[in-house]
Amino acid sequence: MTTLLTVFLLTFLLSLALTPLCRWLGLHFGALDRPSSRKVHSSSTPRCGGCGIFLAFLLGAALVPLLQTDISELLDFHNPTLAFLGGSVICFAIGLIDDFKGLSHRVKLIAQILAASMAFWGGLHIGVPWDLGLPEPVNAAISFTATLFWFLLFINAVNLIDGLDGLAGGIVLFVCLFMLIFLVLERNFALALLFALLGGAVTGFLPYNFSETRKIFMGDSGSYFLGFALASLGIMGSIKSHLGATMLIPLVALGVPVFDTLLAPVRRFVLAKEPFKPDKGHIHHRLMAMGLSNKRVVMIIYGATLLLCIVAVLIVNIRDETIGLFLILLGSMAALFARKVGYFSFVDNQKIQSWIRDLSFVTGIAKDRRRFLNLQLCIQESKTLEELWQHMTHAFEELKLDYAEIHLDQSFFLGLEASDCSKGTSDPAPVHQKASRSLTSSLPFFSQIWSRNGFALDVQGCRRNLFKLELPIQVKKKHIGELWVIKDIKQEPINHYTLTRIEHMRRSVSRCLEKMDWVQPIEAAAKLRRREEEH
Repeated sequence: MTTLLTVFLLTFLLSLALTPLCRWLGLHFGALDRPSSRKVHSSSTPRCGGCGIFLAFLLGAALVPLLQTDISELLDFHNPTLAFLGGSVICFAIGLIDDFKGLSHRVKLIAQILAASMAFWGGLHIGVPWDLGLPEPVNAAISFTATLFWFLLFINAVNLIDGLDGLAGGIVLFVCLFMLIFLVLERNFALALLFALLGGAVTGFLPYNFSETRKIFMGDSGSYFLGFALASLGIMGSIKSHLGATMLIPLVALGVPVFDTLLAPVRRFVLAKEPFKPDKGHIHHRLMAMGLSNKRVVMIIYGATLLLCIVAVLIVNIRDETIGLFLILLGSMAALFARKVGYFSFVDNQKIQSWIRDLSFVTGIAKDRRRFLNLQLCIQESKTLEELWQHMTHAFEELKLDYAEIHLDQSFFLGLEASDCSKGTSDPAPVHQKASRSLTSSLPFFSQIWSRNGFALDVQGCRRNLFKLELPIQVKKKHIGELWVIKDIKQEPINHYTLTRIEHMRRSVSRCLEKMDWVQPIEAAAKLRRREEEH
């Protein structure tokens, strides 16, 4: 126990001494975290504090053998320790480059995958806990996928939670201390040494992270290293590469950032944002949006982490069914907390019901969707204009519209452009109130009006709360007329799919007109008339 305490204090002092030097380097070489819309600090702050944590850890590990105690001799630098150190160097290096120069999320993700792959091939891997009788290559692929997910989860969990002073470092420190206690009780002193090194390095950094005058952030170099270290040490302590207590405790203890990390891409996807683009939708941001101060938010998450650490130890030590009930209670409390802070604001009963309605509408399961589809087919297969209008009135009834009016312009059939109000027309009257002007009496013209419940356009057309649409009717991409529809939304609101169905109806009308038998002769007549005019 004395050796572990000495190691902890050693790395604490090293980190305490190295962090000011890292702060100076950040100020002089431009590794600064500048204020922005998603930042909570108001001044540029050095963000290379991870250098102090990483160097203190390495120097402490190098000095441990000099203690020459029975416990210090347990620290060896063979596989998988070398795999852990190699992956740590990659994570730290890519994070440090990002702190100074800035890198895209794709480059950082590739580096994280490379570090996780190095750890996997060095012996830090999660084995398949069940004998599924699968071929060895398949087992290896499953193991690699699980290991990769494990490392990416921890690395990004620590990185995402690093948004307030002392938040990420404090959570990691809690995990290290609880793991130290657990490993000492289990007499796994070799792994306890590594957690003591990591915990001491983080503790030496925290005073500067909380400081108002000598503030420094750990940056991506620190968060990436700490996340990779926790993931590696959790696997190193597992028995025969199966899921053990040393993996379960860090996972449960990091419940807040892990939960945030798993849900962040889903939340961004639902809101049509980049899945890996930073935002201000994380748990600590939401707590601050509720009016809590930075320090209070940190204390709340500290308390949640402490509770989860205790729960993790209980899960490992309690073997009966009561732990299942306890976990259900804890999960319910976590869900209520997340809902309270608005983390599920994009998921509520109304949105779920709306999503189910959308799904039933798109797939055609809903009865009213199938009924309207039948009306569309009837409109599209109409043989005459009168039959077309009759089916359209049935659609108006289905949509619960109050007024509809259609006018087909003959100018198209004569090969001329239809009248356009923007082309200098001298008639100031609204289009739907104009009398139809037939260019020739020998060609057919169509104009109809329909209303429901005695709706009169000249009397009620200027009333408020009227939903009005003017829809162009086209044949072969040329304008031949208009369809107007009106609905009094004061009496009854429009349906979620009213606009979609009106547009489907408009397209069906255009298709019907395009294939009607009387269209071809009129087009031929129009061509003949143009030839006569040319001669």
